[in-house]
Amino acid sequence: MNIKQALNQLVNRIDLSTDEMIAVMREIMTGVQHQRRSVAFWLRCA
Repeated sequence: MNIKQALNQLVNRIDLSTDEMIAVMREIMTGVQHQRRSVAFWLRCA
């Protein structure tokens, strides 16, 4: 799963599994994703 897929799932009010969250966090922490998408992800999680 990538951050774009995760955002789509969250917008549709579908929780992420542990494995999906780990994959997204890995993308964020390694800098694979742009800061803008990372911020959107965190705002959607709030």
